[in-house]
Amino acid sequence: MFSKFNYRLAHLAGAKSRQLSGRHRKSFIAVALSMGLIAAALAAVSPARAQGDPPVEAQSGEWSCTRDLGDGTQQGILYQIVYNNGQNILYSYSEDGSGAWSLDQEATFSLSSGQFFNALVMTPAGDMYAVLHRNSNPHHRLVKFNAPATVGGVASYDVVTNYPSSNTSKAVNSATYVEINGDPYLAMSNNGKNINDELYNVSTGVFSDWDIVNNGNSKDAVWAPLGITSGGADYQMVGIDENSANTVLFSTSGSTATLATTLTDLNGNSMSWDTSTGWGVGGSFGSTNASEQNLYFFRNDGLLFEWEQTSDSTAALTQIGSSTPSNDNDGASCGNVGLEAKAIVITTLAYDANGGSGAPSDQSGDASSDVTVSDTTPTREGYSFTGWNTAADGSGTSYAGNDSYTLPASGTDTLYAQWDPNTVTLAYDANGGSGAPNDQSGDSFSDVTVSDTTPTREGYSFTGWNTAADGSGDDYPADSAYTLPASGTDTLYAQWDPNTVTLAYDANGGSGAPNDQSGDSFSDVTVSDTTPTREGYSFTGWNTAADGSGDDYPADSAYTLPASGTDTLYAQWDPNTVTLAYDANGGSGAPNDQSGDAFSDVTVSDTTPTREGYSFTGWNTAADGSGDDYPADSAYTLPASGTDTLYAQWDPNTVTLAYDANGGSGAPNDQSGDSFSDVTVSDTTPTREGYSFTGWNTAADGSGDDYPADSAYTLPASGTDTLYAQWNEDVVGQATLAYSANGGSGAPSDQSGDASSDVTVSDTTPTREGYSFTGWNTAADGSGTSYAGNDSYTLPASGTDTLYAQWDPNTVTLAYDANGGSGAPNDQSGDSFSDVTVSDTTPTREGYSFTGWNTAADGSGDDYPADSAYTLPASGTDTLYAQWDPNTVTLAYDANGGSGAPNDQSGDAFSDVTVSDTTPTREGYSFTGWNTAADGSGDDYPADSAYTLPASGTDTLYAQWDPNTVTLAYDANGGSGAPNDQSGDSFSDVTVSDTTPTREGYSFTGWNTAADGSGDDYPADSAYTLPASGTDTLYAQWNENPSPDPVPDDPPDVVLPPVSEPADPTPGNPSYTG
Repeated sequence: MFSKFNYRLAHLAGAKSRQLSGRHRKSFIAVALSMGLIAAALAAVSPARAQGDPPVEAQSGEWSCTRDLGDGTQQGILYQIVYNNGQNILYSYSEDGSGAWSLDQEATFSLSSGQFFNALVMTPAGDMYAVLHRNSNPHHRLVKFNAPATVGGVASYDVVTNYPSSNTSKAVNSATYVEINGDPYLAMSNNGKNINDELYNVSTGVFSDWDIVNNGNSKDAVWAPLGITSGGADYQMVGIDENSANTVLFSTSGSTATLATTLTDLNGNSMSWDTSTGWGVGGSFGSTNASEQNLYFFRNDGLLFEWEQTSDSTAALTQIGSSTPSNDNDGASCGNVGLEAKAIVITTLAYDANGGSGAPSDQSGDASSDVTVSDTTPTREGYSFTGWNTAADGSGTSYAGNDSYTLPASGTDTLYAQWDPNTVTLAYDANGGSGAPNDQSGDSFSDVTVSDTTPTREGYSFTGWNTAADGSGDDYPADSAYTLPASGTDTLYAQWDPNTVTLAYDANGGSGAPNDQSGDSFSDVTVSDTTPTREGYSFTGWNTAADGSGDDYPADSAYTLPASGTDTLYAQWDPNTVTLAYDANGGSGAPNDQSGDAFSDVTVSDTTPTREGYSFTGWNTAADGSGDDYPADSAYTLPASGTDTLYAQWDPNTVTLAYDANGGSGAPNDQSGDSFSDVTVSDTTPTREGYSFTGWNTAADGSGDDYPADSAYTLPASGTDTLYAQWNEDVVGQATLAYSANGGSGAPSDQSGDASSDVTVSDTTPTREGYSFTGWNTAADGSGTSYAGNDSYTLPASGTDTLYAQWDPNTVTLAYDANGGSGAPNDQSGDSFSDVTVSDTTPTREGYSFTGWNTAADGSGDDYPADSAYTLPASGTDTLYAQWDPNTVTLAYDANGGSGAPNDQSGDAFSDVTVSDTTPTREGYSFTGWNTAADGSGDDYPADSAYTLPASGTDTLYAQWDPNTVTLAYDANGGSGAPNDQSGDSFSDVTVSDTTPTREGYSFTGWNTAADGSGDDYPADSAYTLPASGTDTLYAQWNENPSPDPVPDDPPDVVLPPVSEPADPTPGNPSYTG
């Protein structure tokens, strides 16, 4: 009987679309037949397929397992490959709707002489394979048949691979499709003929050896899916033991098949048959349900038999075919496809989405047969599908997907989708802050009250919630109503207003600080370029600490405002390097200058200067002594800037002019006075018997300078000068004309003659330093009678007359030399030996401070401060040279937003210093060197390079920085598909990626700086400020999805409808030899 082979095509399609387990999965394995299929004579049993019948094969290169007879029934197809007289022909063997069988030629193959196909096998997908046997190497090839364009036409094949056999003279006899551990294989056997038993993996294309454990018996290794039991174990394939009267089974586990020696039917009977004539197992298999088991196979004489047993019968063999077309053939079919056609009453199971959409298509089948409830899941916004029920309100019988449902006897049954409202969530995202409220859950479309928990964010004030991170969505204040979504999670994002904060400036002991600057928290403001002032100090920039221990900020640099309140920048000051200079004030040997910080104290030098004719009495802030006195070793407070000068103070020595009568008597009394001061020569006239007094001379013999009475005499620097009386001897009747150089020297010799006689005035010209001779006069002061050289002069009646030389002082000059500077005072002119006041015009020289004047360019002469007295020379020009001290100037270092700048370096103006190799630091930046401008637009100076100090004040080098390249990484935190890392400059903002990671069973809710969500939240497209260095990581945050209802592991068995049994065919040709 053939009832177990009949299925509606819908049954087959539905079953093949499911992933079944156990023996149900194996019931769709294709079967390979051994050689010796039904004879060509079977064509006489019933007519061949008419020309108008639908073709069997598909045109896609796949072969059909069934065909529709056009009357609501279908038939299964058994294929056979026949090798006869050098031809390879493919036949189909099937039963029509009337129960008659037909043998039809489907395709022919053109092969070389001696080549033939064997081990025919089909897969559930309709792919037909065979092994091609050849006389040349390689002797065995696995091929795949292509369907011909027309029924009975020439078909082609493709060589898949070579069969790895070791015996070239024997054929690979049989094959079947089998699944081992879920992988598709072609199991190929040699029937004990010393050819390798192989498993071919259809997916990977790889052969592997397999073993058949047969207890020492040879075997016919043609396999067929059966799924029957023996001794409580399931067996997937059946074979024949050629040396035993018992039927045997093979079970598969991995790559090993185990031979079972006995087979028990449904009634507990041992099943066996006579194997003396040789049997091959193969064909199409029917149901293996609880009531029946059956099998088709061929005997070596070519007859086709059915083996069948039911729960109320003993297994029996029935012949259903007769003679074969040749003695060399093979066959295959798709497993569990019935060979007998039968009309069946069709009823329907319909599906109603019950308020949703996407209900499965209706399922039709045999009346009262079982169908598997669809596992297609309908959808309904806001609801989760919970299964099916025979009543719309769920009051009927419930069914889950893949449950078995018995179709009605007629008409249509309907299953209604059942729904539970989704449990959905309102999440809160602090949006760069922290302390977001806990999530709120409820039924889809229900209302919840927005939390009144207030998150916090440094530098910002919370303003409420919005459905978009950037505030472009809908606003929701605390305690307002929010309607939950249909599914998943809605998120409310905290909205923030930046705080208005302040940058204040503190002059830090100075004045003129800039006005405060206000702006948003964390925004940048430009540091003011207003420069405060402080007496005695130079402004060097701003620092976040009053003592300079914080971060430096030069003018025009960027300052990031704080989160709240007020930040203060404190002016930084370098005390001026100032000088205390010493001026010898007409003397020499002044101490060296002393330098120090403005307003600091220095000790007045104890070095004593000297000045001819004077005694040093101390120092004074004014050259004329009108200022403040400072003795040696006293403390002097340095000025705020520039140079203060202390002037030597002098007391003139008390010196004496003595008179010596030089042989006479009655000399005047001594005269005392200050050194270098002038006294009037006494008019007291000494006497000497027999001589006439002619005046005074600095030498006793008259060889010195003459000084008449009432002339001016300049006292010496120290001690006593002496004037000696000069005498002419009296001669009776004679008189004398004497000459007095009157402060000069070189007076002519006296002229004597008769009293009252005339003499010629000498034309000898005396000299006097600083004066020009203008003639002679009878009075020293020029108030008498004037005489020129060669004039006639009448001698007196007796005694001596004296002519006094007359002098005009020379016009001489005091010049000023700026000595490398500029702006020297104009020359000053005056009488020789007269005093002029030294100019108070101050010359200038870049990089130097003026310290006064000196009679030598190198300062080795006498110092003259401004407003002091200078005695003009005798003739020509004296020059005073400006004296200079190089400015003590500074190279300062500004960390320019960083910290740890080197100490300042000081030195003389225009001198070179070595740039410090101390490296400042700045969070998030790498130091690249120094530049004369904070923004790097000036000149670069690397460490250890030479820097020329300025003329005055302070130059500043600003640290230059390159921001670090840092990274924002994303961690899927148990999921996958995290965005790629983002890199940028330290402290710069990047936009958080909108790439959404996934995690099975969870919904993604955003990113957080901590894996456990305890950090700050960052939604997609929000701004993230990169760190100072290294890598920050954002961790995906997840909400676990609600668990779905459980689904049964295995569907129930499908019970197949019975069909009637056709008449047995007639036995035929016994020429098959196996």
